[in-house]
Amino acid sequence: MKDITNINYILAVDAIKDLQAKYCRFVDQKNWDQLKGLFSQQPTLTFYAVDGSILYEFHSSDQFIEACKTIEEAVSIHQIHHAEIELIGEAQAKAIVAMEDRIYFDADKESPFKKFHGFGFYYNHYEYVDGQWKIREVKLKRLKLDIT
Repeated sequence: MKDITNINYILAVDAIKDLQAKYCRFVDQKNWDQLKGLFSQQPTLTFYAVDGSILYEFHSSDQFIEACKTIEEAVSIHQIHHAEIELIGEAQAKAIVAMEDRIYFDADKESPFKKFHGFGFYYNHYEYVDGQWKIREVKLKRLKLDIT
């Protein structure tokens, strides 16, 4: 168990929670420039289906953001809960974060789907770079996903 009186530990955990919250907010607000700033130099992002197969995999923040732009015309809602954060060194951390997301396209818009509703967990790794925590790896593993 971590010594919760250690101010550096408390500050790191708080900064990582803020980082994850910003990730969700920037996606939902379609703020791609600020979203890009949350990632380390060479992040990897992997999104899994309920059966464990890979839905999407990205090896740069640019690839990921280009894919995110496909929901530019949609209303997206990403919620995160109950972050379990572990510092694994002075400049590394990992977390498991419960999540729910919804994406809605208008009925008259051309889109790959109209409604998307998922639940799962983010398994993320972070690194401390130039005085800031950055996202190094995202693995989103789904428990349930409904697409219509």
